[in-house]
Amino acid sequence: GHAVRESCGASFVELLNTARLQTAQSLLEYTNLSVLEVAARSGFGDLSHFHSIFRRAHQQTPLQYRKRRQTGAKV
Repeated sequence: GHAVRESCGASFVELLNTARLQTAQSLLEYTNLSVLEVAARSGFGDLSHFHSIFRRAHQQTPLQYRKRRQTGAKV
């Protein structure tokens, strides 16, 4: 864990969540999968944890993110 933080500037969990969120963002933008399915395919085993991490990163829920991105609205 220390080596990862020293070389990357973030913990393993932070890096993992960043990768999972990037996957989720793409799935929300380019598919019609349910938020539950997006969470599962992105590697989040718990929907409430996904919502929490996503909201912390984007200041909006996954569904709000999808609606704004699919309508082309400015965020």
